[in-house]
Amino acid sequence: MQNKNMLTKRSYPNPLAPDEEKITDDYGAAMGKAIEYEWWYRPDGGVCNFLDKRQQYHNLRLYARGEQDTKLYKDLITGGNEETYSNYDWRPLQIIPKFVKLLSNQMTERLFDIKADAVDKFSTDLKDDYKRKLQNIMDTLPVMREAEKQLGVDVVPQNMDEIPDTQEELDLFMKTKYKPAIEIAAEEAIKFTLELNDFDETQARVIEDIAVLGIGAIKHKTDPVKGIMIDWVDPADCVHSYAKHRNFKDVHYFGEVERITINELKRISGGKFSDEELLEIGASTSQWNKYHQTGQSENFKEGDLAGGFMVDILNFTFKSTKTLSYKKKYTSNGGFKMIKRESTFDKTSEYKGFDVSKKVIDVWYEGSLILGSDKIFNYKLCENMIRPKGYLNKTLPSYLFYAPDIYQGKTKSLIGNIIPYVDQMQQIHIKLQQLIAKARPNGVFIDVDGLNEIDMGDGSFLSPLEVIKIYDETGNVIGTSKDAAGDYNHGKEPIRELKNGIVDGLDRLIGAYNHYLTLLRDAIGVPVGADASTPNPKMAVGVQEQIALNSNTATRHILDSVLNITERLGESLSLRLKDIFEYSDLRDAYINAIGKINMSTLEAIKNYHLHDLGILISLKPDAQEKQYLEQNIQAAINKDAITVDDGQEIRMSGNMKIGNALLKTRRVKRDKMKREQELMVIEKNNEGQLKVTQAAAQSKQQEIQSTTQSKIAEIKAKTQGKLAEIKAEEEAKLRLMKEEFGYNMAIKGAETDLVNQHKQYDNDRKDSRQKAQNTATSKIAEQKQFNKPAMNFESANDTISGNVGMEDIAVS
Repeated sequence: MQNKNMLTKRSYPNPLAPDEEKITDDYGAAMGKAIEYEWWYRPDGGVCNFLDKRQQYHNLRLYARGEQDTKLYKDLITGGNEETYSNYDWRPLQIIPKFVKLLSNQMTERLFDIKADAVDKFSTDLKDDYKRKLQNIMDTLPVMREAEKQLGVDVVPQNMDEIPDTQEELDLFMKTKYKPAIEIAAEEAIKFTLELNDFDETQARVIEDIAVLGIGAIKHKTDPVKGIMIDWVDPADCVHSYAKHRNFKDVHYFGEVERITINELKRISGGKFSDEELLEIGASTSQWNKYHQTGQSENFKEGDLAGGFMVDILNFTFKSTKTLSYKKKYTSNGGFKMIKRESTFDKTSEYKGFDVSKKVIDVWYEGSLILGSDKIFNYKLCENMIRPKGYLNKTLPSYLFYAPDIYQGKTKSLIGNIIPYVDQMQQIHIKLQQLIAKARPNGVFIDVDGLNEIDMGDGSFLSPLEVIKIYDETGNVIGTSKDAAGDYNHGKEPIRELKNGIVDGLDRLIGAYNHYLTLLRDAIGVPVGADASTPNPKMAVGVQEQIALNSNTATRHILDSVLNITERLGESLSLRLKDIFEYSDLRDAYINAIGKINMSTLEAIKNYHLHDLGILISLKPDAQEKQYLEQNIQAAINKDAITVDDGQEIRMSGNMKIGNALLKTRRVKRDKMKREQELMVIEKNNEGQLKVTQAAAQSKQQEIQSTTQSKIAEIKAKTQGKLAEIKAEEEAKLRLMKEEFGYNMAIKGAETDLVNQHKQYDNDRKDSRQKAQNTATSKIAEQKQFNKPAMNFESANDTISGNVGMEDIAVS
């Protein structure tokens, strides 16, 4: 019988109690018992909230596995009578497991990367400096290239092909290519932590929980020996305060039920309980089992509690506040010193020389309550609490929950929405078995009198057995429309097949089955063709792709739930790693482990605690998005808009937005490069044409020069011959002129001599005549004087006439 006094009403302890009271086991036990009463109290002998929720989640999981209880179907078919004469296949249809695996696989295939973004001033200044450096190089690069072209000297540094050309390329370069060492170190540290905790398996279970139960949860903590630990949390074993938000940010306590042995309890409690107390605890758990009437339950092995060997413990954690009180004591030299005091410390009316400084911060307490008893152990202030940078008064919980469809603390799931349709389909399936079991082979009606009227024409008749044999072997029926008397034979069709083998209503049941299957697809958001079923052969490929896209849209809330949990987990891991690298002894272990993966981040990881990091979830494209991107890449490659290497780089971007942006910038850069190459080809062609023209001109010039030279040589030869001839002629003329001059001089001399001779002759003649005259005069005078006779003065020689000149002498 139920022990109604097992649980008495408990209220939550005073939340404004002093910190010294909150840290006591009594306060923790009061908090644990209040949680226990809220979730395990049975009102009016009903079912407690915890077991009701757990049973609900258990049923959902049975449906998701295709293992739901078939008693409902048996009662509907047999009317609740366990004695039945029918023999049907009661096994559940495996419809829901197919859709659950489909949804889980779709979400699991949507891989993602955890990106770290350093937001501290040192890192942002480092990014800005690098970006400014690239901007300066971009501004001076055209000048350097022109100088290199003009001077013919290598002015442009190496690896300048990777320098962006536009501001858009620069922004994209900073997103895809540049990453400070601390961001790489943070991503490596988070990935290492996730791999160490087998997060892929945890994530798959969370996806399935959200699809089946409508809620998913994980927890994380820092173990002083094992480091950061991430565990999957079964929502069926969890309790929490009333939640309004889907991410449970308004929840102020969490709890998780765990079943352990008495020996395990003795170990983890650190010997807090004696053996007598442990036996009492075992006895109380048996009473706890009877109180909830769970001893006969086979679903959760509640019978283990009956023997007192197993106990249920509630590991709970709750949010509270802590007051940091300091006594500010002033010194004689004008300074002061801070002395930590109890939370209730305050100024008194007689205080002198000091002030009180107080600060209230959020904290989490944790402990373990043994259900069904007042025993509590390991109660303490949570260690390694994580606080966001800049919000030291705020702390984050170690539990991460998310429920995409929650209202008034109740969750709904896809599986819960389709259970009514699955139940109807299961009933229709059993009804189909009934109709098929009652079906009979098609019968044959035989008119014996009609068979007797069949005359073969030769006076013989076929016996009924012979007619039936012909019908069975050939399917032909022999009959006659007239009898032997010539009257109308009403039995002209002696054999007629009966259609009693087809069960009436079978097609209507199949139509009803398909109707509920359509309702199921509409409720879950997975249309025909998206669940690997055969689509309509007349359906176009584009329509099938659109159906698959709509399916992804209908189940997007599941993916968003997982991404929300993962993003918050990444932020928590980042803060836990920061604390480890600043305070914990695990620092060297993480440095060595991560350094083996990537030595380039070894120095950066040592300064991890000096940086502030933002965590982003970069969702990788799904198959549909990859197909679209691949089509764009192939179209661009076919048009020679990008290179194959560009396409590979775009595929490796892992992000649709960045991939399309890369495709755009690469296409623009490729077009620009092609134009530059075309200009270079044109320039080279022009240079080649100019060289050809120059070569032709040079050849023509050489030809002209050769012809000119030959002509000049010819002319020169002719000139030289002419000159030689002229020179010879000149020399001959000179000789002739010299001779002529000699002749002329001789002639002139002769002429002169002749003239002189003439003059001399004339003078002589004159003198002679003068003398003769004088003689004659003298003689005349003497004659007169002496009176002598006249004298004759004519010469006796007159051979010289005086008419012959030099012009009469011709010189050759």
